[in-house]
Amino acid sequence: MRRSGSVTFRAMRLANEALTPEQINTVLQRRTAGVLAVHGDAGYPYAVPLSYYFDGTHFYFHGAPVGHKMAAIQRDNRVSFCVVDRDVVAPAALTNEFRSVIAFGRVTIVTDPKRKRELMRQFALHLAPDYAQKIHQHLDQGLDHFSLLEMTVAHMTGKEAADLAQSR
Repeated sequence: MRRSGSVTFRAMRLANEALTPEQINTVLQRRTAGVLAVHGDAGYPYAVPLSYYFDGTHFYFHGAPVGHKMAAIQRDNRVSFCVVDRDVVAPAALTNEFRSVIAFGRVTIVTDPKRKRELMRQFALHLAPDYAQKIHQHLDQGLDHFSLLEMTVAHMTGKEAADLAQSR
């Protein structure tokens, strides 16, 4: 078990499949989308695929200012976020070759307009670096049309199939 503040997180069962912090960062810089899981309506989990920007310490997500995701976060800001880097079925071995990262943390809504604009600029340039001018024009149209969420990471692990780990 690993403690973060007053919360204890489970240790990874197969430690030989764990990614290093550097490998985790590489995965997160390479990919652009993952699945955010929140405490949804009526106690059901709600998992939604989202684009993200990771600055090395925080995840950022954008979306509509209202809806299921926003209502869930306003009710309970504890979330998990999963990014799949690789998933290749290896039928002869009756397994798959996978690599993924899972983060746990809390989400807050970025409300400061200057900070929101700068983070959205970085987010957009991460996703579409060749469209800087269009990004600036879009941001000039207004920041009120979307929400920007910031996830502070409490615990993060990465894992890959043992065969992939051995081939490194």
